[in-house]
Amino acid sequence: MGTLIYISSFLLFLIGLYCVVVKNNLIKIIIGIKIMGYGVCLFYIMISYKSNAIAPIVLKDAKNYTDPYPHAIIPAIMAASFAAMILMLATSIRLYEKHKTLDMSKIKELKG
Repeated sequence: MGTLIYISSFLLFLIGLYCVVVKNNLIKIIIGIKIMGYGVCLFYIMISYKSNAIAPIVLKDAKNYTDPYPHAIIPAIMAASFAAMILMLATSIRLYEKHKTLDMSKIKELKG
């Protein structure tokens, strides 16, 4: 079960990387960046996972417990990535209003 989730997090990252590298539409690139972030967050949570483990707050002398730090930091990471996505979308909307395109090959040709 754990290996499957590691593979799925790696696949999520690769799908996002594919969108960033191959796609020309700016919105698709932003979605690819977000998918890459989800893959990283899933991997980060899986690092702290242990089967048959308990929370460290239950018993002070527990030998087999999960690390609570990744589970606590992931919501902050996701909130920061959401704010970054909003900024990217706002910038792409302004770019579209000014130049009437979201195609990266045409945006790269613009001067000024």
